[in-house]
Amino acid sequence: MTRWITPFAALSCLALLGAAAAPPKIEGVWAFRTAPYREGTCELSGTMTIRKTAKIDAYTCTFVAFEVCEDFRARAEETCTATRTSNGLEITSTLKNVSPALNYVPDDFALDDVTSARMEGLMLSAADAAVVFTRPNPAIS
Repeated sequence: MTRWITPFAALSCLALLGAAAAPPKIEGVWAFRTAPYREGTCELSGTMTIRKTAKIDAYTCTFVAFEVCEDFRARAEETCTATRTSNGLEITSTLKNVSPALNYVPDDFALDDVTSARMEGLMLSAADAAVVFTRPNPAIS
């Protein structure tokens, strides 16, 4: 006996495959925090907003970072571009303003565990450290 797949069943399967293959939505506001670095004397935290561009897998972003160390504190305003890669998300930053005026290095990120609610990877800057991004106000279901 030959069985045929109905058009509805075929479309349903294709829709499920398409939904499963869709990358996580990363647009919006994120809070981030690094693990301690520089022998445990510093941490970086802040808030980033990511926006989709017309280009596939490309985003623009802005963020404010607060670096708190044993011997100094700094506030940095940065702009960035984010690009999806096969391994996750790469964020490359440019400094707009730093207070107090220091030899501050832009904070780049290589994120290899990316979901719509959480992103993890490395901060790549004057020092490297593990970093976690979370949504500051998760949706209530």
